[in-house]
Amino acid sequence: VPINKEYEIGFLPGPQPLWAKVLTNNGWVSMESLTAGDTVIGEKGKDVLVAGTSSFSNKDVYKITTTTGKVTYATDEHLWVTQDYNEFKHNKKGSVKTTKQIMDSLYYKNGKLNHYLPYLPVSNFTHINKPLHPYILGVLLGDGSLSSSITIATQLQDVEIIDKVNKLLAPINAGVLGVSNIQYTLGAIDGRANKPIGKNCVGRYTNPVKIELDKLGLMNKHFDTKFIPEQYIYNASIEDRYELLRGLLDTDGTVHRGKAEIEISNERMAYQIVELVNTLGGSAYITSRDRTESAK
Repeated sequence: VPINKEYEIGFLPGPQPLWAKVLTNNGWVSMESLTAGDTVIGEKGKDVLVAGTSSFSNKDVYKITTTTGKVTYATDEHLWVTQDYNEFKHNKKGSVKTTKQIMDSLYYKNGKLNHYLPYLPVSNFTHINKPLHPYILGVLLGDGSLSSSITIATQLQDVEIIDKVNKLLAPINAGVLGVSNIQYTLGAIDGRANKPIGKNCVGRYTNPVKIELDKLGLMNKHFDTKFIPEQYIYNASIEDRYELLRGLLDTDGTVHRGKAEIEISNERMAYQIVELVNTLGGSAYITSRDRTESAK
């Protein structure tokens, strides 16, 4: 486990279950998989070295849930940095506490929650270049049709979105081919047919956008089955993750009471968007509503 010098901790006691997850520069892995010499993402969002590991047995494990719905598991000896009400009132940055100490002081005397976790830092992951630009992926996940034709549905006045998509498609010899009503079609601009036959066919497709989407497992996915491929979160630079988020917000985003919102009917992708925002040092949470006829 990493040594935390800022809070004068020489070692971090208080184990977590072997199946608990820890974030690395390639995504989440289980505690069980870590060995001395590995690196994990530290509190400043950068790699820290795992100095060693230890095994424990016969420990009670507690489920910890935050107000944003995040869940993790730890023993009562596990250490956390939290800011309680008194620390906040006296402008202190917070201190290290065990799970048991937090449990024993979970609520302040006024009945409100007493402990606050610090915001996550921006995470630095191992970057891998991708043929399909993350902004284009965000736009397609937000307002794209990924079936027989690859189209983007957007208002005609949103020309800056289409212009940006067209420019970013150039490296894969693709572009915006035309518009029908508000549906912009994406496809090859190098003379090849945009259908699954003939030369330049990779797998089932000749359309370069379809080829890349097929590699990502996104072809023929609909609004409720779309997802963000993990490499666009955990093997992406900070700027690439911002571009992915920009694409999602430009198509499915709104601003409500000073906060950015994305409204989708896809629980899996909702949690992935929260994760994306968290890796950028932001805070996000999910709310739901029932829009069925019976709920009116």
